[in-house]
Amino acid sequence: SRFVIAKISGSKIESSHLENLTVLEDQYIISKFHNTISEVRSNLDSFHFDRAVNSLAKFLFDELCDWYLEVIKPRFKEGSDEASRSQSISVLSFVLSNYLKLLHPIAPFITEEIWTHLLDANNNAHNDNHTLALANYPKADIKLVNLEIENYFSTIKDFSREIRSVKIKSNIPPSKNLKVYFNREFIPGFDLVNSQIKSLIQVATNSELHLRSDETRPENKLSSEIECQINEITIHVDTEGAINKEEELKRNRSLLAKLDKEIDKLKTKLTNPGFLDKAPKELVLLEKNKLTLEEEKKEKILELISQLSK
Repeated sequence: SRFVIAKISGSKIESSHLENLTVLEDQYIISKFHNTISEVRSNLDSFHFDRAVNSLAKFLFDELCDWYLEVIKPRFKEGSDEASRSQSISVLSFVLSNYLKLLHPIAPFITEEIWTHLLDANNNAHNDNHTLALANYPKADIKLVNLEIENYFSTIKDFSREIRSVKIKSNIPPSKNLKVYFNREFIPGFDLVNSQIKSLIQVATNSELHLRSDETRPENKLSSEIECQINEITIHVDTEGAINKEEELKRNRSLLAKLDKEIDKLKTKLTNPGFLDKAPKELVLLEKNKLTLEEEKKEKILELISQLSK
């Protein structure tokens, strides 16, 4: 709330912006928010208060904070497009105002306190009462729910997570700028959408994205690029100059040795008749799940070692 209030303070809030959104991330967060409004109202009406709280928490942390607030930061930098910045301010004001209304029955005191600061910051835009307890409870606008936009943004999340995962596995700092190549357009035939998706992935991962067919992949890049497959699109993350291959091979082989020991230990336990006969079913299931997870980790490390060994 402090971030939002700081950004909208003293700015002119244009309610009309919400009806004519042109930026992908704005369309996405408004669509997800109206879905959240619908879920919360439905759960409160059926007295499923825990589900209502879960819906609110999921939207706040998984959508607003983890994604939207991160990808709009460049729009507030000096020299950025004024119209784009103004649109994001209107979206922020609308979402926070109505989120506080949704949350108020569950957390009345803190929401009322934030509400007073928000009123001062946005000159009462999107707010229908000076007291939050008397404000109209939000209603979902189905016209603003756009499943196509949500699918587009899922693509952004999938690619961003995969690129971040490569950095983590390869011990590359998140701030390190990498070149990433993909072999076909994200949404074939939609240049504007592809351009926005590409820009958002670059912001979310601090990477440079380039379209490159598999046939034109340089031979000298085979050893420095890590390949990933996402939604039928192949990407190659160029780690040249970002990692010490020998050190990474050594580190991953060490991790592999530890995993092998843990896997052997779990397999021994799960083939021991004494454990299987005496242990509660829940504990046996827990150990089986652990084994599955460890084997999945091993497969990923083996794949990484294979790529680093090229």
